[in-house]
Parts: sequence; C-alpha cells; structure tokens
Amino acid sequence: MDLCEFLSGGPSSFKILTVESSVYLPKLRELFPNGDLFAITKYSEVANYEPYKKLNIHFEISENVKIFQEKYFDIILGESLLTYAKNSYDELMAVSQALKDTGFFLGSFLNVRYAPILNELREGRFPFRNEKPYAKDEIVKMLNDAVFKEISFLPMEQNFQLDDMVSSFVKAGFENYNRDLSTKSWMFKASRSTAEVVALKELYTQEIRKELSRLLHRIEFGVKRNENLSALWDFIERENIFPDYLLGFIEEVSFNKKALCEILLLSAKKEGLEYFVSEIGERI
Repeated sequence: MDLCEFLSGGPSSFKILTVESSVYLPKLRELFPNGDLFAITKYSEVANYEPYKKLNIHFEISENVKIFQEKYFDIILGESLLTYAKNSYDELMAVSQALKDTGFFLGSFLNVRYAPILNELREGRFPFRNEKPYAKDEIVKMLNDAVFKEISFLPMEQNFQLDDMVSSFVKAGFENYNRDLSTKSWMFKASRSTAEVVALKELYTQEIRKELSRLLHRIEFGVKRNENLSALWDFIERENIFPDYLLGFIEEVSFNKKALCEILLLSAKKEGLEYFVSEIGERI
C-alpha cells in the first residue's frame, strides 16, 4: 500500500506538493490530470529525470517547505518526511502553514512498537542511525500541535508471520490494537480542518472568510461594536451566509465562542432576524 490509498483523484486543479517523494509524481498526474504539481527535492538529478519532464512538474531544489507562501497547497505528500526530519515539529508546522485551510498532509512513519523493533530494544540494541521511529500517540500529539484537526491511519507495511514474538509482548502487557505490533510502518492523512468544516469552507471564497473573520473579531473585542454588528448583518445578507455556516465559522475563529454568540443573539433580536435568533439561541 502507498499514500495514494487516501486519494480518489478527479478533474480538480488542486495544487499538490511532494516533499522528497517524487516517485509519486506519475501516479499523481494520472489521478489529477488538471492538477498543478510541485516537487521539492535536494537532488537536482531528480528534477532532470527525463520521464518527469513530460508531467509538467514545478521542481524546487531545496530542503525547506517554507520557500512557498502560506496557505498555498491543497495537498502535501511527504512519505518519509518525518522519518528523516531533523526537527519533526518544525517540519510539520511548515507543512501546516503551507496548506490551505481545507488542505491535508499525507505522510508515513516507522512504528517503534513493531515487534522486531521492540525485540531489538529489549536486547539493548537501537537498530536506527538516521531513521526516526515513532509511536502512533506521538504522531497524533505532534500533528495536533501543528494545528491539524482530523487524522486517520492506514497500515502501510505489515508482517503477520510474527505470532510468537507478538504474543510474547502481549503477555508482557503491550497492547496490540489494530495489530500495531505487526505493523512495520503506518501512513496517515492529517487535515487542517474537520470534514464538516471543510465542506462549509468550500462554500465561500477566502476573501469572504477573511472579511467575516475580521468583522467577528472586531465585534468580539469591542472595536466599534455597534458599527461592526451592522456591517456584519449587511455582509451576511449580501453574501448569503446562512446561520449554520456562521456558527461553524465562529467555532473555528472565536476566542470566546459563548460570549460572542450572546452578543450576536441580542443584536439579531434587535434587527428582527428571527432565523438567526433561533439558530444562535440553540447553540448557547
């Protein structure tokens, strides 16, 4: 199995970046014929590899994802990014910042709880020099710290010929949830937003979301509150923003959701916006 298990493909013109994962480029071009494909690598020979030239790839010779502007990519794929990262947190934060709010990162990691690795450690050997193994819980924490909201895992490489060794660790108290002890490597999809929020965000442009965020923050922090409340309701009417979207957006951007909703509820009552009054009232 490989990271393409998370992709369904289609006609979308997604901006997609591979990080030292150029082997995926032919498959990505097949899956996304209209996609805008980018690849970052420290090896110039990869960029000059003849079969890639016909795929219309934007190559960058670099080791740093930060060379790209923030919120630029829909998908970033880095199969071994964490395995060879000098600083895992910095790498994940750079990836997170380069993704759009609706984007996601595909990666993989060596599983430190794989039974043969545990056996090596039990016997006093650490079988890695340049590679970094991780546990699932550790990956989840790092991705959460890098502001990823939804994470899913699939086994990438498993070995089911280890029953005796796995059983010995289970008897010693090691959990084997989802056959973790038989899994040499896991792959994951980490999304910047939950599926529900992604669906909502895709209804409106980035410019509309930016202006909505600006108005809500000014209202929340009491900056010309009445003036900005009036501007908010005008903006909502003009852009056809419905209550569920507004409330979902508040969940994403507000520092004090309950207080902001109470302010909006009072204002909606004053403006006679019964539909918003009903929806906001149910959330408080």
